[in-house]
Amino acid sequence: LGGIGDKKATPEIIKFIDDKDERCRLTVVSAISSLKDKAAVPTLISALDDKMFTVRSAAMNSLQSYKTPEIAEMLISQYHDPDTQYPEIIIKSLNNYLRITADSTSTGYEKEHYTIMNELQTIADSDNELVRAEALSTLWLRGGELQKQWVEMKLENEFSPYVKALFEEVSNKK
Repeated sequence: LGGIGDKKATPEIIKFIDDKDERCRLTVVSAISSLKDKAAVPTLISALDDKMFTVRSAAMNSLQSYKTPEIAEMLISQYHDPDTQYPEIIIKSLNNYLRITADSTSTGYEKEHYTIMNELQTIADSDNELVRAEALSTLWLRGGELQKQWVEMKLENEFSPYVKALFEEVSNKK
């Protein structure tokens, strides 16, 4: 259905996002990606929490084709959902969103970028080292000089070798 390019197919396609077959869920994400229907964005965001990495990865890649300020709000909301199993994927998706909208100059994007950066500073205190590493890396990569100084200061008290290693990788400070 996604291959036909008709957005009217979206409601029928998204019905299968919770199918027990991984290939079916992967096909749903692929079809949604082909349609580029903004109405399917919540389905892609929910697929970021799929039990299978392939589905999560496909959903994260599909979201990169959508440049709407509402995505950031939906991602942050999904991050705060207590049932979210893979919050680090949400942070990676926020990083991707910041990257693809970096050159956007409209007020909506500037507001969203500010909101995301503030949220990431809060998330950087997470007990989950994967989440903390992704948040700090995103702040470093997508922030300005003040965010970089803040991240460096935060890392002075960091105890996780994983967080430190990821930061060194993204900051090229080996």
